[in-house]
Amino acid sequence: MNYSYQQQNTRGGYTLLFAVLVAALVLGVAVSILNISRKELILTAGARESNYAFYAADAGYECAVYYDSYGSGSSGGTIFATTTPTGTSVSCGIGAGPTYAQASSSMTITGSVGNPYDFNFFIPVGGKACANIDVVKTYNAAGIASTTIVSTGYNIGWSGSDCSGANNSSNKVDRTIQISY
Repeated sequence: MNYSYQQQNTRGGYTLLFAVLVAALVLGVAVSILNISRKELILTAGARESNYAFYAADAGYECAVYYDSYGSGSSGGTIFATTTPTGTSVSCGIGAGPTYAQASSSMTITGSVGNPYDFNFFIPVGGKACANIDVVKTYNAAGIASTTIVSTGYNIGWSGSDCSGANNSSNKVDRTIQISY
């Protein structure tokens, strides 16, 4: 009797297993890198939106300080006075160079003798951001005013009421600058 034995190849399965393990490892590293990149993108977008809000607040603050220092005419003086009528127009320059534009808004004014006068107005800043400016003047017995300017900038677009904080988008960022003198 003649018996013939065939030797079986048992190494073929190890190669396939090794290839699957290497592919899984490479896929895991790729997914980790993608996740880190996504988080970095979210952080940088948040920083950009925060800058829009801060610069809008700064523009509103500068506008209020200008009007408080120089008024609206050549005579100087503040536009934020007890005799200023509600609806007085405030116009602040936005931009620079040939694209210079005017952003104007009407003030709402509340207050009475003996109580603080509150001057509130909104301005669009750029094409995307806006600022809500609140100027509070308090006059002492001698008629000397103390002024507090609160400028809150928002990163969201200008559509009339957005600067009042009515838009509660999850992407909305606001930054506030306050000064008293």
